[in-house]
Amino acid sequence: MKWFKRSGKLAAAVGMSLCLSLGFGTVLPGAAADAYAEERLLGISEYGPVQDIGERQNAASETAAESVPETTAAAAQNSAAFSAASGNLSKLTADSATQAIGDAVNSRYAAVYDLDQNRLVAAKNASQVIYPASMTKIMTVLVCAERVSNLEEKLTVTQDIVDYIHAHDASNCGFTAGEQVRVKDLLYGIVLPSGADAVMVLTRHIAGSDEAFVKLMNQKAQELGLSANTHFTNATGLYHAEHRTTLGDMAEILNAAMKNPLAREVLSAHKYTTAATNKHASGLSFSNLFLRRIEDQKLGGAAVRMAKTGYVRQSMFCAASYGTSASGKHYIVVTAYGSGTWQCIYDQAALYRSFTA
Repeated sequence: MKWFKRSGKLAAAVGMSLCLSLGFGTVLPGAAADAYAEERLLGISEYGPVQDIGERQNAASETAAESVPETTAAAAQNSAAFSAASGNLSKLTADSATQAIGDAVNSRYAAVYDLDQNRLVAAKNASQVIYPASMTKIMTVLVCAERVSNLEEKLTVTQDIVDYIHAHDASNCGFTAGEQVRVKDLLYGIVLPSGADAVMVLTRHIAGSDEAFVKLMNQKAQELGLSANTHFTNATGLYHAEHRTTLGDMAEILNAAMKNPLAREVLSAHKYTTAATNKHASGLSFSNLFLRRIEDQKLGGAAVRMAKTGYVRQSMFCAASYGTSASGKHYIVVTAYGSGTWQCIYDQAALYRSFTA
């Protein structure tokens, strides 16, 4: 568990796992209690596990590289993917060639989309409605990327945002009240550490209020031709009964984000260090541990190039990712309701290994 550097909470979390409830008076037995113990161990709030399988550290304590721009060769390879899917992934359904995933993965919901052939390669409960959790932030960063004009502009973190983050025990970047942060750094903060503080600062700047930005998200959903099963009530991924989507709609959102150069840059970054601020002289270092850890898995020659994870209790551990196969084909993989943080990674790796060619 040293990945999350939370081992000090292990004994308390496990010791209470058989008696703690989800906050609704329900006592958790067996495997559910174990899963809940893991949630508490990882510091999970309604926004997700510690930075949603990401990590934040002060830049002074770790040397972290800025995101590396695409090389000419990589850009040429990736450019094919950004225009590959001529159809709408959200409209794809299983056909006679779609393979059943079944028990091949732990996640209750899973889908593999071939961008080159514009088809659903493999599926498991792919048509069901899910709660997107912090995968929501793919849409958030896309709408932000389309509307920001000055990446060097500095915005101020307000006390009410800090208070809200603390009250909800939400994933955050570590910004403090009064901190002045560049727009560019806020964009990275939305994705890598899944920072709700970055979300609230930037979206309020763009739209004027949380509610106004959510309207922009739902307008974008209509523009993308997503199904009626996708509806956003917030920009962070906080659970709400009406905050919902499907695997296909989430795949199409990621597909659209891939085609936006700024959103693509942020979603592809493994590590990033912010500029110095008036509160953090050395900046803050962010890390997308999902991208870094899945590289160590057996992927059958595939490479995962972008990802955003999430967690709410109603959809457990989930992720949407884009990758290329050993032969250079392009895929999007979406999973939801995995039983654990590492299980989410194992499931995604299994899908790349088994269903990409």
